[in-house]
Amino acid sequence: MHDNRLHYSAWRQLLRRKAIYSHLYLWPNSACAYPGFRRKVGKHEKAGTAGAHSLLLDKSGNQMGHKPWELLATTASDFKKLRKQYELVHLFPHKSAEWKKLLPQLPDEVRNSIPLAWQRRLKAHGLPGLFSNPANTCFLPSALVRPTDGQSMLRQVLWKQALRLYGSSSLLPQPIANAFKLWLRDQPDPSDLQWSTAYHGEHSALQKLLVDRSERLAAFQKQ
Repeated sequence: MHDNRLHYSAWRQLLRRKAIYSHLYLWPNSACAYPGFRRKVGKHEKAGTAGAHSLLLDKSGNQMGHKPWELLATTASDFKKLRKQYELVHLFPHKSAEWKKLLPQLPDEVRNSIPLAWQRRLKAHGLPGLFSNPANTCFLPSALVRPTDGQSMLRQVLWKQALRLYGSSSLLPQPIANAFKLWLRDQPDPSDLQWSTAYHGEHSALQKLLVDRSERLAAFQKQ
């Protein structure tokens, strides 16, 4: 997040130069690790090439989604062991199809608190900055992955915990964050639950992530 602030102006200019809505990736305090990189949407998009509002589509479908945590692991083997025990899931939706389903399901009070301009953006483009945002992902036992689909109670508790741990603005643009906080206010307090602290990434490995993303974005600045 701090590193994003340092590069905020340069990276926003890069995205705008490529005709990309920069606010889909970079908003004040956004923790997006790879601004401009997103998952391909549907069979019509060719993996590995730039799609609408992206510098690059994820070649594998999910590589850049787990790349931040892979780099934050002490070693590659540590990450592989973790992946055998748990699955990495996204919390808040990053694809437009998910937002099209979710927005009509929100209570009127909550949905109406999201500016219409943002509602249109979410339906048209999703929020691709969440795809590579490490604060928007977590490791879950495989048996719990399916219950995080849609707007299940489990997913809502995970949303509330993520907002509590990382702060709303690092996860979501402020108008959307405010709406979700309003919606989740009556959900159980996640601090009353026991949460595993087995893996939050290694702070000493953060430099690897910062170097990797700078190199990838520098390559696009030269194009």
